Amino acid sequence: MKNKIKSNMYRSQRAYELYLDGCEYYKALRIYHANSDIYALVKLFLAKSKKESVQSIIIEYLFHLEDWFAQFVKLENELKPELEDKFIFERFNDSPSFPLDFNQVLK
Repeated sequence: MKNKIKSNMYRSQRAYELYLDGCEYYKALRIYHANSDIYALVKLFLAKSKKESVQSIIIEYLFHLEDWFAQFVKLENELKPELEDKFIFERFNDSPSFPLDFNQVLK
């Protein structure tokens, strides 16, 4: 499971790197699809985790993704973008950032 999460995180990171060059909606969709796969895997990973300290880190990552999804859907509904339209994210003020400790959990 950890390898599946890592490979999808790499996919998401690569999609994000490509998104930065133009910030078009179709590029944001790549991130969305990768993050959706990550989210499903991380929820399963949480269910199998036994250590509370690890669960806490996993939950922070889930919150980060949930806030990202909420923003994506909000922008999508407001803008009703065409594939090549600009689609720019700004993280919510109190939204957790990606928990850097999550990478250690995957090792």
